Amino acid sequence: MLRAIGGAATVGGAAASYVAVDTFGYDNLKRSMSYNQVAIPGFVAYKYTDWKTKPERGVSPEERNAAFAKLDEEWAGKALEKIYELRGFYVKNGQMIAGNVGDAAPPIWQDTMKPLLDDCPNIPFEVVKGVVEKDLGGDIDDFFDDFETKPLAAASIGQVHRARVKGTGERVVVKVQYPGVEGVFRGDVRTIKTFCQLAMPEHVPVFDEIEKQFMTEFDYVKEAENLSMISANIAKEPKFLGKGAHEIGIVVPKPITKLCTKNVLTMEELHPAQKLADGLKEDLGTFAKLRGMTPEALTEEERKLDEQAWAEGREREGPGAAEMDKVIGFVDQSNSARQWLGRFGLGWAYPALARTMGAPVLEKARAPMNHARMVDRLLEVHGHEIFVDGAFNGDPHPGNFLLVQPGNMIGLIDYGQVKVMTLEQRLVLARLIKALCDGDDEKIAASMYEAGFRTKHQKQDVICKMARLYYDRNNKASTEGLHVQLYLEKLQAEDPIVSQADDYLMCGRVAVMLRGFGDALHQPRSMWPPLLRPPLPPPRPPPLLPSVPPRLIYSRRSIHITRPTPFYQGKCQDTHHPHDHPNHLPGTAQAWLPFAEALLREAGELPPAAPAEVQRRAKLARRNSRLHK
Repeated sequence: MLRAIGGAATVGGAAASYVAVDTFGYDNLKRSMSYNQVAIPGFVAYKYTDWKTKPERGVSPEERNAAFAKLDEEWAGKALEKIYELRGFYVKNGQMIAGNVGDAAPPIWQDTMKPLLDDCPNIPFEVVKGVVEKDLGGDIDDFFDDFETKPLAAASIGQVHRARVKGTGERVVVKVQYPGVEGVFRGDVRTIKTFCQLAMPEHVPVFDEIEKQFMTEFDYVKEAENLSMISANIAKEPKFLGKGAHEIGIVVPKPITKLCTKNVLTMEELHPAQKLADGLKEDLGTFAKLRGMTPEALTEEERKLDEQAWAEGREREGPGAAEMDKVIGFVDQSNSARQWLGRFGLGWAYPALARTMGAPVLEKARAPMNHARMVDRLLEVHGHEIFVDGAFNGDPHPGNFLLVQPGNMIGLIDYGQVKVMTLEQRLVLARLIKALCDGDDEKIAASMYEAGFRTKHQKQDVICKMARLYYDRNNKASTEGLHVQLYLEKLQAEDPIVSQADDYLMCGRVAVMLRGFGDALHQPRSMWPPLLRPPLPPPRPPPLLPSVPPRLIYSRRSIHITRPTPFYQGKCQDTHHPHDHPNHLPGTAQAWLPFAEALLREAGELPPAAPAEVQRRAKLARRNSRLHK
């Protein structure tokens, strides 16, 4: 397996080494040459290792994997150091690796790049203050109270500070753009496109669209308009309010338009909230306690299991929604038990009581998020943005997600890359999603043609494989056991891409990024119906949570103990949540199918949905028919 060619390709900065100064500009040429000092030798090293360790040369898979593992250790750290030095668009590329975009990089590359999701380099406050005062036309104290000098977060094009609006005291966050960053980004993207033209031409259309969309990020007035539009759209949908017992809500901050300029974006603060990465670290600590391990030991165990799965070309599937609910319930009940004992001055007795009952001793803490439902909700909300609203965020990486308390809410931030689609474009995409879910290759190819996708020979099987890769799955089963980059090269060699419409590329990018996020949480998603899926491997214990510990149950009169059923072992635990059924893992296509079908019904391309009672009776009749066969 070519482990890190995808990593090298995604980091991308290995660009045309010596380009004309009048094309790139002197400063950008220096940046390109600086990055090439790491990227080109690294890329060559991986290419050489790929050639040297091919199976036909008598090299075993174990030796090949060991050779690439050694390269991963050496080059992932070097790449991160260079990204911190140059920043700019290279930070975006590192974030794509950390978010497991396209399943293109091995675990060590993903782990190495994760600091870029929430810990990017920042600039001094004096520079920030100068940008704010220049754009707003006055002293910073004329507009804000308590403007914090330490940034709340830093990203690739700007950083965020907490403040309060002068006069109203409203809590806000202020995003300030780095001076000169727009020119740097343009040069970086041009560098990567030049490299792709020489080495990976199949990626050039993607970077054309990425460049077009990224350039909208530098106008914060436009981003404020995007925030207002998306926030209003989400607020209109009751299911995103998070009112149900197990419902995960969605919230998007509203801008303070009078304090927004091209380089300064002021918006309401989602409070109290924490970065998703920080919340997942807390979850890791809780899971480690449940296992009787330290977070470090559990992380190392998980890393080894991930690398083993990567080497074997398989996915690791974590607990489903029902199993996660049991963990959440146990943590909530432990907190309640501690609180109940504390009312009688017996809080000190909780650890001893828990140990006596064979339960782990948990400190009072936030219950973990339901990772299965979180991934499904993110797929759902982005499907709603695309098919219902026709306006969506083209950059949904984990650094743009917040956990908002109190309540079970996810905050979506950073709407600089908003793509707007016409009704006709959405209908074309809806036809494609429907065809993917139906497994209808003729309609898949026809929909891809309608979307402007052309290959040299128009081979239907190649076009269908491309469609599934972009819009549905990129696991080893769907890529014929190959690394995704090698799979793309194989398809490109068989039937080269001639053209593809830019309008649909960002939808594919969203699908790839959300799938990568799910894979990173061991929540893979697939659309294959049961009859079309390859045989499942024997069930394996899921990561992190092999069994539920005895739980303490609080009641008004007593505390007692129950032992719930084991966690997911390959059986359907919750018929209301499809991810708990191993034969039907909903994914990009399947998760977006309801939106696609609704849109096609509105356009008259599908018959109206049957009334609920008719549907219920038809389902019952089909089930009875199967039982009597």
